[in-house]
Amino acid sequence: MSRHDKHLSESEARLLVTQRLSFADAFRVGLHVYFCERCRKLCERLDPEGLKAFLQAFHGTEDPEDLPTHPDPGAMAKHLQEAYLAQHQVESLERKIESLPPAQRRLLLENLETIPLLATLIAICKTCKRLFHTSPKDAEDLAALGRELLAERADELDVDHAVSLEVTLRALHGNAFRILGQLRKAERTLRKALKLSRDVSDPLERAWAWRYLGQTLMCSRRYEEALSASRKARQIFETVHDAWRVRETVFLEASIYNDVGDFETSTALLERMLEDGAQQDDLILAQSIEHLLALNYLEMGRAFEARGLLPRVKALASEVGGITVVRAQWLEALILEGLGDLDAAERLLGEVAERFAEEYPYDYALVTLDRMRALLRLGSVGAAARTVSALVPMLRGGRVHAHAVRALRLLAQGGLESERIGRVQAFLRHLQRDPSYTLEEAGLHA
Repeated sequence: MSRHDKHLSESEARLLVTQRLSFADAFRVGLHVYFCERCRKLCERLDPEGLKAFLQAFHGTEDPEDLPTHPDPGAMAKHLQEAYLAQHQVESLERKIESLPPAQRRLLLENLETIPLLATLIAICKTCKRLFHTSPKDAEDLAALGRELLAERADELDVDHAVSLEVTLRALHGNAFRILGQLRKAERTLRKALKLSRDVSDPLERAWAWRYLGQTLMCSRRYEEALSASRKARQIFETVHDAWRVRETVFLEASIYNDVGDFETSTALLERMLEDGAQQDDLILAQSIEHLLALNYLEMGRAFEARGLLPRVKALASEVGGITVVRAQWLEALILEGLGDLDAAERLLGEVAERFAEEYPYDYALVTLDRMRALLRLGSVGAAARTVSALVPMLRGGRVHAHAVRALRLLAQGGLESERIGRVQAFLRHLQRDPSYTLEEAGLHA
């Protein structure tokens, strides 16, 4: 887009003020906005705080009134080109970090000479967030390495950048601990990040720490504290007009209510998000909202409404790809069971269990227990008993926590009532997130 021959569309302006342009696009659009008062006013109407953040990043001032009336195009282009090159360093380093095994990654980051520390740490932070979903142990190692580099070389940064990055890296480290099931470490690290964030001018650093803490407290089954932390994060995101993060945090609150068994409140939040069109520009969030809403409907005995959501849940899952497709099939099987088509549900649950067997042992156990419940409803008590007996040896050898194996043994030795199956499933879900959870706490001891 030339800076002279084309004004911003509203969609381009919205991407700019929500910081969702690629840096290459931001370079071109930023130069146009610098010269074009009309487009600055459009951005200001959409999101004044977002415009200020963009202007500060690219032009060194938050106030459009401070921009020169007759700027020097050559000087402006040079300034923006320098910013672009700095971001290019970050993006190149991100790709390199993600492609290397952990030992080589450490060697690279400890011996960089041509890339400034600030760019290195920003690349580490951005890579950490992606690794949460694919390799949380690598994310934890990388966050720890980032903290080490910052501690050793903090004098290369100004104080504000150093403190801000320490808060960010601690928050990321805490979230990695949470995903790995180290909840006490996660909470300690996140609370330290929140304490340090009092000295940081950017409220988003605090918001991320509160949000990660909310997730950690949910995993610890401390639901009131989790909701409080989540709401604090949401208030900050609302204050800075970060609509995307507000939606993600509302979804966290809906997940907490689902976890505690308050399906009505969870459903109300999710339905409101759908009414607001909250899902339209985030594929993963859209799929998560509709999937959780369908599960809520099932819990409330509204299987027909869950079936109405299924085509879109499956279509979105297909776009997301990976294991999400299998989870959508699992949901389909549960809906079939809720509608009374037990034979079809049992067959599909068996297919889903096979897909989970190699890499997802907890999900394999949970879907197998769903299949066992369907077999019991079909009157196939012997097949149900054989199913749970075969499950125990499949999960030995450290594939799941020893408490999980013990819970399944207790189930096989006791009665195969639907209520007992549900209690074991709830225990496995909590144990997967919190390895310190015990059978005694769950009321499952013999």
